[in-house]
Amino acid sequence: MFAFALASVRRFLAAHPRVLPLVAAAALTTACGEPAQPAKQPPWQSVADNLPGALLSVHGTAPTDVWAVGADGGKTGLALHWDGKAWTRHETGQAHDLWWVHAFAPGDVFASGAGSTILRWNGSSWQRMKTPGYGAHTVYGLWGASSSDVWAVGGVAGRYGFLWHFDGQSWNDVPLPDDVPLTPQGELPALFKVWGRSPTDVYAVGGHGLMLHYNGSAWQRVATDTDELIFTVAGDGDEIVAVGGSASGVVLGEDGKPRKDAAFPLLQGVDVGPDGTAWACGAGGAIFARKGKLWQQIDVGSEDPPQSLHAIWVDSDGGVWTVGGNVLTAVLDDGTLLYRGKQQLSAPPAVPGPDPQATTCPADYIDPQPNQSMARRWNEQLINSIRRDIPRPGVHARNLYHTSLAMYDAWAAYHGAAGVLAKEAVTGATAAEADTAIAVAALRVLSHRYQKAVGGVVSMDCYSKFAQKLGIDPGDTHTNGSDPVAVGNRIGQLVIATFASDGANEANNYADVTGYQSANPPLVVDQSGAQVTKPDLWQEINLGRPTRRWWSTSRARR
Repeated sequence: MFAFALASVRRFLAAHPRVLPLVAAAALTTACGEPAQPAKQPPWQSVADNLPGALLSVHGTAPTDVWAVGADGGKTGLALHWDGKAWTRHETGQAHDLWWVHAFAPGDVFASGAGSTILRWNGSSWQRMKTPGYGAHTVYGLWGASSSDVWAVGGVAGRYGFLWHFDGQSWNDVPLPDDVPLTPQGELPALFKVWGRSPTDVYAVGGHGLMLHYNGSAWQRVATDTDELIFTVAGDGDEIVAVGGSASGVVLGEDGKPRKDAAFPLLQGVDVGPDGTAWACGAGGAIFARKGKLWQQIDVGSEDPPQSLHAIWVDSDGGVWTVGGNVLTAVLDDGTLLYRGKQQLSAPPAVPGPDPQATTCPADYIDPQPNQSMARRWNEQLINSIRRDIPRPGVHARNLYHTSLAMYDAWAAYHGAAGVLAKEAVTGATAAEADTAIAVAALRVLSHRYQKAVGGVVSMDCYSKFAQKLGIDPGDTHTNGSDPVAVGNRIGQLVIATFASDGANEANNYADVTGYQSANPPLVVDQSGAQVTKPDLWQEINLGRPTRRWWSTSRARR
C-alpha cells in the first residue's frame, strides 16, 4: 500500500489502513444501565485464516452471493466468491492489491485497489476499467447508488485525496471542495471510504477529520470537531456510522460533533445491518455491536485473533461477515475471514503463497566490477545492498560515509597517510595486502549494518562469496597482529564502535525519539513560491508529480 522510506512507511501506517478508534453515529448518546441481552446466535465460524494475503473487504447481494477481496503477496489482487455451496477464486489478471468490493448484482460487481485499479465483474471475468488516475493512486473505497452511478475515493500513500465518478460510460475526476484543509505538510488528506443512502445523499471520509457530503449537485465539507483520521463510513436510513481515529475512542455524528462513548481499540470496519444493529471491527480481531444506545464487544471465541479485522458486512439475513489479517503494516498477509449466520461455510480454495524470498546472491552480483579498484568493488556491494533494502536516505547516507571512511583508513595505513579514525601504519606491505585490509574493513562495516536490513540475507551471502573470491575467510575476525586481515578487522570494528552512539539510534532501527519538527514549512513542488523560516536548516520537499493532474484541476484557482 503504500512508502519511500521507513519513516514514510510509518507515516503511511498513521494515515492509511493503520487507523485507530473513532466511531460515529448520528443517534448515539451516552447511556447508563445494562444493555439488553441479545438473542442466542449461531457460533462464529473461522472460514479462513493464514491466507498468504490479507482480506480487505467483503460485500455481496445475498447470503449466497458474497465476494471477499484483498492482497495476494504482490502477485495479483485476490478475489474469492461464495455461491452458497463453495468458494471459488476468480483470477483478476491485475498485479495490484484490492482494497474494496461492492456488488450491485450477481453479474455486476466493482472492485478497487492499488495502481489506480477499478475492476468490473461481468459474470464470467474481471475487466479493468479506464480510470483518471496514475499508478501511484490507490482506490481505497467505492460505492454506488447503481452500477451507472458509482463514486470512488482514494489517495497517494495516504495523501492527495481524490473523488472519481462513474456515470455508466466513463470515470471522471471530480474536484474536491475548495475549503478542504491541507495537512500541516501542505498536502490534501486522502479519502478512504464512500457510502450513501441515495444518489443525492452520499458521504466520503478521510484523513485529518475530513468528512464530505454530496447532495446531488455538489460535494460540501462537513465540519468536524476532530483532526483524527476518519476511515470508514456506513449507515442506514436513520443514521451514519464512521470509524477511524488515532489514540482513543471518539464518536461523531452526521453533524461532525464528537460524543463520548465506551473506549474502543483500533477500529477499521463498520456496517449497519437490516435490523438497525451497527457493527464495528478492528485491532486484535475485536468486534462490537450496537442496537439502541450501547456498544457491546462480541466474543468470537478465537484463541488466535488476527492482527486486525479490516472490514465488516451484514447480509440481508443478518449474517455477519468480517475480514482482515496483518493489515496494520505494509505486509498485508495472514488473511482472515469470520462469519456468523445460518449457513455452514466451507474453507476457500488454497491460495498459493508468495514466492520465497531469495536467500542466495545472484552470480552476477558477487563481483559486478572485477576490473575496478577494491574500493569501487565494495561500493558495488554497498549500492546493491541499498537497492535491496527499503529507501532510507539518511540511513544509507550514513552507511555510505562510514564504509568509505573504513576503506580510506585501511588505505591510509599502507600509504603513509593519516587516517580519519585509525592510527594504523604498515610499512613494506604489498598492494595486494593493502587491498585485503580495505576489503576486510568494508566487509565488517557492511555486515554489521545490513545483516538485519531488508534483503540482508542476500547481501550477507554476496559479501561472503565476494570475500571468498578475494581469498579472504569472511568468518576470520581476529584483530591481533599486523597482517592485513587483523588491520582491516581493527579498523572496521573501530568505525562500528565509534558511531554506535552518534545519535542515529542505530540500536533501535534508527527510530526518531526526539519528536523533531522542521522549523521550515514544507516546500510543495506543485505550488509556486517558497517560504523558508531558517535557510540554514532542512526543509521537507513534497513532490506532487504523481498527482499533477489533480493539482491542476482541483487547486488551480487558488
